[in-house]
Amino acid sequence: MKRVLSIFLVVICVQGIWMHFINKESIKETAKGLFEKSFSGGIEVDAINLPLSYTFLAQEVVCEVFYTRRKGKLESIKLIVTPAESLPIFSAFGIGYTLRYDPSGLEAVEKRISRKKVR
Repeated sequence: MKRVLSIFLVVICVQGIWMHFINKESIKETAKGLFEKSFSGGIEVDAINLPLSYTFLAQEVVCEVFYTRRKGKLESIKLIVTPAESLPIFSAFGIGYTLRYDPSGLEAVEKRISRKKVR
């Protein structure tokens, strides 16, 4: 019985880690499309910080997305990611989510944009 439980836990962990990387890529692509609509294109998403608690515990998290705009410097914005699944262990098997701007992160981007227009 212990062996079966151990194998089950290993399978869940491996599946969860694999799904976490799939989620990161999926959220990266969705964020790129969202940024292109919001900031009039020319944006390349470089990386994303997605906490493991999103995948394993099915928690709503704030993730930081790093991007460059028209060969500019690296910038970041915070997005709120809410998983569609609400059961912690079973969330490692799904990729549904809702993505929206974190209000504090959006204010920081608006300030950077307004500073660039003043110059």
